[in-house]
Amino acid sequence: MMKKTKKLMSLIYTCAILTSVITPVFAANTQGVEYNNAEIALAGQYNAMENVSVELQKESGFTVHKISFPIISELVESNPRTEGEISTDNIIAAQSRKNTQVLKEYINGLNLSDQEKELQLRIIEESVADGYLEGYKAYIPSASSSTHTFYGTYSGKTFYQRPASEISINYKRETERNLANLNSWLSTAKDLVLSIEKLSSISMAVTVLDIGSRMVRDNYSAKSGDYSEYYVRTVRRTREIGIIDAWGDFKTVVAGDKVDLYPYSIYHFADPKIYNRSAAVTEYMNDWRTLYAQQYNDTSAILKLAYDQHIQRPGIVYILQGPAVSSSIFKWELK
Repeated sequence: MMKKTKKLMSLIYTCAILTSVITPVFAANTQGVEYNNAEIALAGQYNAMENVSVELQKESGFTVHKISFPIISELVESNPRTEGEISTDNIIAAQSRKNTQVLKEYINGLNLSDQEKELQLRIIEESVADGYLEGYKAYIPSASSSTHTFYGTYSGKTFYQRPASEISINYKRETERNLANLNSWLSTAKDLVLSIEKLSSISMAVTVLDIGSRMVRDNYSAKSGDYSEYYVRTVRRTREIGIIDAWGDFKTVVAGDKVDLYPYSIYHFADPKIYNRSAAVTEYMNDWRTLYAQQYNDTSAILKLAYDQHIQRPGIVYILQGPAVSSSIFKWELK
């Protein structure tokens, strides 16, 4: 019993009250923060587009351009199932292609060197593949600020590090339609809700929305036509290692990624009228993990690689072999 309770409490059961298509709002707050006119104009141009939201932020000497697209659950909710439906997979794939094209155009509009643009566009192209592009952060150095921190010294040469970008991609593993497996999913979720309610006197960083409690009270069981889709959301963060040249500019020598992975599932109701929504989302807290590019955490190896690259192939960025990402690496506790 204790083992089961521990396993259950390692999860967060979040049933999302889903909205329809996001409404673009220009989120850049320019009060008290200086952004140049070109940055404001670019963000405003893309905020005027449907299903695109851009926010400008200041962070450690960077102007961060945060570009957001509809999340998968919003696409599901805004495209309710009908007879002769276009599959959810097709809807998601089509939207991801649109998102990718928009993002590439946005990157090309930023005040970046050719080398910096090439690096970011390569990351986008290689990351999206069979996944769904959900969002992106581009770190643009402010002219008046230092954006790098000390990384290390090798053979008398000092190297520095700084962030380049973050890209959020969702990958799908499978669709579950077997009613027995779905009821097993629901039974475990209900046990979690009840366990949390019993421990309500303890302060917990867990939120169970109304839909979860209602499913418990109703003793909801899977209906014909219900199904669950299993995904992993990834956030790939690219770090640059470089030198400061004679003009005081940062020049990238080595780039590498670490990827945070967050598995979740979406339970689809065959009859959306039951709970006045089409789907509920569950996050699997105990399966969160981080993967790293080759040698990412080996400072000595990275310094030697950076030094050799700088001396032998100056001006060419060495990109570490990135971590292979797939939702198949997760064991899906609620199945």
